[in-house]
Amino acid sequence: MTPKEGDSVLKSGRRTYGGGNRLYHLFLSAVAALVFWALFSLSQDYSVFLDYGLVIRTNIQGRENSALADDKLMVRVKASGFYIISHRSGLTDPSIVLDIDRTHLIHSDVSSDVFQVNLQNVLNDVVSAFDPRVTVETVVSENVYVPIRRVAVKKVPVILNYSLKCEPQYEMTGEPVVTPDSVLISGNAALVASVNSVHSENLSIRGVSSDVQGVADIHTPKGISVSVPGVVYSLRVKRYVEESVTLPVTVRNVPSDRKVIVLPDEVKVVCRHVFPFSGKKNLSGVTCFLDYEKLARSNTSDVIPEVSFPSGMEMSLTELYPSVVQFVILER
Repeated sequence: MTPKEGDSVLKSGRRTYGGGNRLYHLFLSAVAALVFWALFSLSQDYSVFLDYGLVIRTNIQGRENSALADDKLMVRVKASGFYIISHRSGLTDPSIVLDIDRTHLIHSDVSSDVFQVNLQNVLNDVVSAFDPRVTVETVVSENVYVPIRRVAVKKVPVILNYSLKCEPQYEMTGEPVVTPDSVLISGNAALVASVNSVHSENLSIRGVSSDVQGVADIHTPKGISVSVPGVVYSLRVKRYVEESVTLPVTVRNVPSDRKVIVLPDEVKVVCRHVFPFSGKKNLSGVTCFLDYEKLARSNTSDVIPEVSFPSGMEMSLTELYPSVVQFVILER
C-alpha cells in the first residue's frame, strides 16, 4: 500500500466516524426538543368539559351523613394539560365533596330515599369545592339526585384501650376518666344493633410518675359513623409507700359446737398507701379473718383470708404471705 492510499483510507474512516456522531447529536437534539415541547404544551391551560363524581355531605337526622350522587357533575373548566390528563386517566380522584345544608335538599317523595339538589342554588359552594388548580368556567349540570339512606342511631359507651406502666413506687388509682363516656353511633340498622360499645385506639403509656391526660381517637367497625371522632382521657397516678404487718387469722361466726383450726394461723399482710399520707396510719386496726359460713360451704380445705381496714384508713391490700391457708372444722 502506498502512503497516498493509506492516507485515503484513514481520511475515509475519519469522515465516516464524524458523520455518525453528528447524526447521534441531531437525534438527541430532536428528542430533547420534543420533550421540551411536550412539557411546555402540558403546562399550558386549556378549556375542556370534564365529568366528576359528586359526594354530598349533609346533616339530616336519621340518615347517612354522606352519599354519592347518581348523576355525574359536568363542568367546563380551565386547567393545565397535566391536570386534564391525570383526571381523564384516573390518576387523580375524579370526584368532589360538596357540603350543603339540608334546606337545599328537595325530598318530593317521602317514601323514597332519593333527594334532589338544584346546583344553581349552591353554585358558590360547588365552585369552592374544586381543586385550586382548576378554574370553573361553567357548571353544565343543573340538578343531581342523591340517594341518602335511613340509618339507625344508638348510644353506646366508650371503652379506653390502654396499657400503663408506672415508675417504681407509682401506681394508677381509681378508674380512667373518659369524656364523653358515651357516644352516638349510626349506620345500617342490623350493624348498629350488633355494636354495644366502641373502643379507643390502643394507647401504650410508659415511665409514668404523674397524672396522664390526652386525646384518643375512636375506632368503629366499617359502615358505622360516630358522633365525635375522639375522647379526652385522664389517668390518676400517685406515689405509694408499702408497709407490712403480721396478723393472726381469726374465724368469725363460728357456732358454739364447732372449732376451726387454721394452718398457718398467721399471715404477713403487705399494704400500700398513697404518699404523702393523709388518713389514719396505725396498722393496729387491720384484721385478717375467715368467715365460718363460707368455710362450711367450701368443697376444699384451701381458702384465701380476707383483710379488713378500719374506716378512714386510705390503704389497699397488695399481697398476703402465704396467700392461701388451710382449715379444719372439728366438733367440740
